[in-house]
Amino acid sequence: SGINAEYGKQWYQRRVRGGKMSGTTTLILFALAGLAGATTFRWAKLYNSTGDPTSWGTVVVAVSSSDRSGTTVGMVCDDRMTDHTADLLCKLAGFENGLDFWRRSYYSPSDKRLSSDIISARGWSKYALDDLDCPSDTSSLNQCSHRAVGSHDCSWTEAVVLKCRTGRQGMDIDNYEFQIQRGDGEIGSNGTVVLNGTSSDSGLVCGKNVSAETAELFCNAAGYRYLLDYDVAANYSSGNKLSCDRMEDLDLSVIVDDVKCPNNTTDLSDCRFRASEDDECDVDMALVVSCTNDESNQWKLTNVTLAYNEVGEHEEWDLVRNNGHGTVWATIRNKRTGEEREGLVPYTWNSYTKSSICYSAGRYNRWPRSWKTGAISASSSRKVSCGYNLDNNVGYVLSYLYCSSPYYNYISLCSYEIASDSYNGSMDDALWLDC
Repeated sequence: SGINAEYGKQWYQRRVRGGKMSGTTTLILFALAGLAGATTFRWAKLYNSTGDPTSWGTVVVAVSSSDRSGTTVGMVCDDRMTDHTADLLCKLAGFENGLDFWRRSYYSPSDKRLSSDIISARGWSKYALDDLDCPSDTSSLNQCSHRAVGSHDCSWTEAVVLKCRTGRQGMDIDNYEFQIQRGDGEIGSNGTVVLNGTSSDSGLVCGKNVSAETAELFCNAAGYRYLLDYDVAANYSSGNKLSCDRMEDLDLSVIVDDVKCPNNTTDLSDCRFRASEDDECDVDMALVVSCTNDESNQWKLTNVTLAYNEVGEHEEWDLVRNNGHGTVWATIRNKRTGEEREGLVPYTWNSYTKSSICYSAGRYNRWPRSWKTGAISASSSRKVSCGYNLDNNVGYVLSYLYCSSPYYNYISLCSYEIASDSYNGSMDDALWLDC
């Protein structure tokens, strides 16, 4: 069973009259088709490995059948999958058509495959459809044949992964390599976004109405993790964008306009592009970005206080704070995720820095006493102990802190550097204060 009745007669006529099956087998299948209820496709969506909607990922459909109560949501098995069926699934998902599909999901990129854990957590069926067969003359998935809804003989690795076309007016970014260029074509981390066509003309991206999230996707496509700054070319100095002479030599103009990306997307392939029309956006409005791979740029200093623990008491709640003396204890927060980290600050001789820390801890002392933590007795319970640091994987969160004047409650106004993973300062050289 499982071939939908609505399409059974056409299926029978194609197979029997075409002589591709024995009459007995075909008649049995046709009879069973009459027992299956008509299928209605409610929606289709593509999901990546984290379960986020995308234009390139595992296809999930919601279908209902007159002989099955409710709506079944699940993946589509790759049996009988064709380019035409992929087109119809992409259109149902809201895209123009299909660009590519993978019959065995493990051949597709790992970040495009929906995990079984997410399927189970969302209460979806493993597979909603199997043997989905859409002849070239069908214009709707409701005209296609398939097994009974929810019936399949497929393993997890047989889920269809689709890549759908997102562009409008023929813009397909798969034909382009993204680079960031400045001056006479120097490739780097800051400059004008250039689309170098492998089979198409090269060109620029219009920077009008581009969001910070979208600008960062261009950084990602060029090989960088984070966006530092972005704007249109007219607002950048000549040294930080592609030169006019270089654009003239390469006959470059803006070829992409009106870039629209879904919220929380992590890939430019999920965005919609429009081919730029003449005079809509000139090179002065081209997108210029500044990018980086430096993780420290994503963190900011939010607080500095004093802390200590009783020797042998190593739980997080055993840490005593703001009691007038102790190891200088800094808190930094990730500007993107909100994640917080706490840890040590290196020793400094600067009196303004030390008095600013005291002010931040609620102690107004212009001339606090200071030592390196190694000079404080381990048995005194007046510092964060070595045992606490090791048990809680504490290290330096700042590699540098300098305050040019007493900043009272505004310690974040001081100059500082986030400690990199390679920073190897000794725990005995951390700053200790008695305010």
